Amino acid sequence: MSDHQGRNQQLVRQWNILMKLASHRVVGVTVGELMEENQVTRRTVERDLEALCEAGFPVAVIQQEGTQKYWGVIGSAPGLPPFPLDQDELIAIWMACGLFDFFEGTPYKDGMDRVRKKISSTLPPKVVARLEDLHGLFIPIRHQRAVYGEKRDIVAAINKAVLARRICAMTYHNPAWEKPRSYTIMPCGILVHRQILYLAALIEGHQKITIFSLRRIKEMAMTDGRFDLPDDFSLSNQVSGNFGIYSGKPEKVRVRFDAEVAHYPEEILFHPSQVNTKNPDGSVDVELTVGGFEEVVWWVLSYTDHVKVLQPKKLAEKIRQTAEAVAARYHP
Repeated sequence: MSDHQGRNQQLVRQWNILMKLASHRVVGVTVGELMEENQVTRRTVERDLEALCEAGFPVAVIQQEGTQKYWGVIGSAPGLPPFPLDQDELIAIWMACGLFDFFEGTPYKDGMDRVRKKISSTLPPKVVARLEDLHGLFIPIRHQRAVYGEKRDIVAAINKAVLARRICAMTYHNPAWEKPRSYTIMPCGILVHRQILYLAALIEGHQKITIFSLRRIKEMAMTDGRFDLPDDFSLSNQVSGNFGIYSGKPEKVRVRFDAEVAHYPEEILFHPSQVNTKNPDGSVDVELTVGGFEEVVWWVLSYTDHVKVLQPKKLAEKIRQTAEAVAARYHP
């Protein structure tokens, strides 16, 4: 090996060590871990650390357990990536990785897996092992979720279209329809509701946002056309009045939770507009202003006979009709 090649290897190794130390500002790295990762001797690592200190980088021992020393970067250093994650931040990211398991088969899950892998590569084995233990301590229940395996390419195309604001040709099939329908759409964003992915888009010739289930998109192709949204457009504002995915004219809804289940509205915020009123008998009246009643019906019925709709009358009537239809299915 020439002196030039040897010098290049030394510089690359020292830079890698510096990056490792920079990403371990909190927990630190041992000389032994640096030896194993770079496949060099203890003396070589010690010389590299001395060289980095002499070059002006704030490299130092940041903690010590007995004779074991842990090296890291103190404060910030020019040209180094800002990666000083503390324990709570690392746990938060690791837990978020688990939540993305709901979206198995999509670029979102793939991207989060890469984030987890990058984090693992910058941490000492003992810290990675501790983070892996979190899978048994913080568990998202994933029994009920949509399956996206065959939709990977469609989701990727939607991502590109949303970011580039490209007009798309889409084929969509609702199970209630006899055959798929074709649309020219302007994709505005992705929504997540109950661990299910939806596309919010403007249909050509329409003014209001339409929401499509990603599972039901059969084909998606970007055209050469582009679109612009108004400067004051906000997807969040567009759906803020919805109770879920379905939309409609905002109306006031008032329901009464019996005393036996009154703790639910006190523990859970069902909608941003929610206002609770405690009654003398222990029941709680919940007032919401929402658009679209379909999911409100399902929500009320999920509490069986412990919740009663007080307002509006048309919603109460819809609940009554639905309950009677359900009861009729169980008549002998």
